[in-house]
Amino acid sequence: MKDDRVATLESHTELMYDNDPSKDHPDTTKSKLQNFFASVLCCLWKKELRIYKDYAEIEKEAKKTGKVLIIYKDSVYDVTNFLDEHPGGRELLLLANGKIVDKVWDKYHYPLGKAPKLLKKYKIGEVHPT
Repeated sequence: MKDDRVATLESHTELMYDNDPSKDHPDTTKSKLQNFFASVLCCLWKKELRIYKDYAEIEKEAKKTGKVLIIYKDSVYDVTNFLDEHPGGRELLLLANGKIVDKVWDKYHYPLGKAPKLLKKYKIGEVHPT
């Protein structure tokens, strides 16, 4: 089965090079090119989420890769690049590496504040315990 991104890219490529007699018309070609590049960018920006089978797997990965991974509400976040920006200091994130942070998060982060929105960009996966 093809990856959705590959299928989208192929379908837009076919649109560009089909045997349509109007393809030489500048407006049509421009439109097809815009659609093609829009789909390429969409494919590149689409983030693939990893599915973890248990919490121990996340802790192992954090130790093995040197990344700072936290778990909040069964979602996994790579906050390695956020260490120096964290208002509470990098030490707190380092202590939480590979661990579930639900209780601490809910105590110190306002649910409607900027923290939940900011966290979205660091999501790399989800935990689906078996």
